[in-house]
Amino acid sequence: MSWRVAEQEDFAALRDFLIHEEWRCVGFTSRLRERFTSRWTNTEFYALLIDENHKAGAPNVRQAVMLGQDGCVIPALDPRRSFDIGRDGRLRLLFRRYRTRLHSIMGDGKSVLKLETFLEEPPFASVDYHLMTRDFTEDPPVFPQPRPDLEIRTASPEDTARLYPLQKGYELEEVFLDSSRFDERRCRALLRKNLKKQLVVAAEKNGVPVAKAGTNARGYRVDQLGGIYTRRDLRNRGIAAYLLEVLLEMIGQTKRGACLFVKKDNPAAARLYQKLHFAVWDGFRISYYSRL
Repeated sequence: MSWRVAEQEDFAALRDFLIHEEWRCVGFTSRLRERFTSRWTNTEFYALLIDENHKAGAPNVRQAVMLGQDGCVIPALDPRRSFDIGRDGRLRLLFRRYRTRLHSIMGDGKSVLKLETFLEEPPFASVDYHLMTRDFTEDPPVFPQPRPDLEIRTASPEDTARLYPLQKGYELEEVFLDSSRFDERRCRALLRKNLKKQLVVAAEKNGVPVAKAGTNARGYRVDQLGGIYTRRDLRNRGIAAYLLEVLLEMIGQTKRGACLFVKKDNPAAARLYQKLHFAVWDGFRISYYSRL
């Protein structure tokens, strides 16, 4: 029993381990699903996993850590297990050998804190969130009533320029710890990429986009919501709630679950999601090792 780099033959066992509680690790499964759909490659990241035992020749994965070349590390650890330097020391060696740099560790709060402590690399800043989920198998999607003051439509990459002001506002308020590091070119590129790969809906008022909402990660069975933003002068008018109802109705029709994370110091947003039948299930944490 030791940590090692995943090989192609580990893929099915790794996937099955992760989707058991996928709502905890959609960031992990979305990358796995996106990049390993047609072929196995470790050119973009390395998944490190523990092999507890073998059943009929297949590894039984119980913990995993993804190391991205962009510096993002995503752990999926067993909260019931404690790290032991003798048993798990190889994880530390592999972590330092295969990572290109360390920008952030993100995931369910317990996993992130465990990995921070074990690696003995304290972050310069951390943000804690509530991890919230909604299960459409037991809670059917809402069919929102039309709002004559708003036009709702699915966005595409051709909408990049029109939605850019909303994306910029979202990143400055919700993403960047230091607003002076905001990069317009990066923001536009990321928005265009999301409009191509993710499900994004926009609300328009008199032909002008005033709010947006979408997914930022799509796993095997669960969609993670993100990038939810309403123009400042039109907040507290129910626009975000209505837009989310439309988005959730679309997700619910595909028989997928939904999850999101919301800052613990933003109770108004948490109340909005609870009204939309999201429940708080756990904590989520992002720890930063280089400045945003």
